[in-house]
Amino acid sequence: MNHNPNKVEKIVCAIAYIPGLFIIPMLYKSSSKFCQFHIVQSGVMVVFLFVVLFILAAVPTLGSLLFIFFFAISATSGVMAFNGHKWKIPLLGSVALNFNFFSFNLSLDFNYHW
Repeated sequence: MNHNPNKVEKIVCAIAYIPGLFIIPMLYKSSSKFCQFHIVQSGVMVVFLFVVLFILAAVPTLGSLLFIFFFAISATSGVMAFNGHKWKIPLLGSVALNFNFFSFNLSLDFNYHW
């Protein structure tokens, strides 16, 4: 699944896979479908990791292995995004494709009628 994103989009998408920083690309390049996919996929990955690590907190060895796996997937995804590939993370990529975060209307209406 190759696309032709420009260099800035590639960098923005790679930044999205740094844990906790997927919000910065969302504010910068939310109009690009390529960036939208990588932003949502990295967000789904971080939320999934948080939930699973919370559950596995009682078993430190499994939590550590999952964290190493997460780091490897995050690094691989960032490199693939930087190279311009729309690479789906197994299982989580399908969730990201079905989740349309950018269709929500986040505008606030401050016109109060007294």
